[in-house]
Amino acid sequence: MTIDPADKPVTRKVNTYALAQAYDIRDIAAQHALALKDESAPNLEAKATRARALRDNTSVWTAAIDMTYVLRGRGKPKGVVARNDPSRQAKKPRAPIAPITAA
Repeated sequence: MTIDPADKPVTRKVNTYALAQAYDIRDIAAQHALALKDESAPNLEAKATRARALRDNTSVWTAAIDMTYVLRGRGKPKGVVARNDPSRQAKKPRAPIAPITAA
């Protein structure tokens, strides 16, 4: 299977060559994963090989996605969630609650 770099589905405005490369790697990994999904595997060894290829392809795709976050200057979403986590925020001191007395 050969992939022509001229077959890019979407043209993006990118600021750096590294960001364009990260987008290209992401697109190529997705195309390979879709091509591997349609391949048939006659025996267990072929199925295991295809599963390893899909796993490796997924890790490449994930790394490319992470790199696009970093190169765009936005950081990973997990970092944003962790920064906004209520357990990381300072606790406000509260006054003691007055006991309830029977009337």
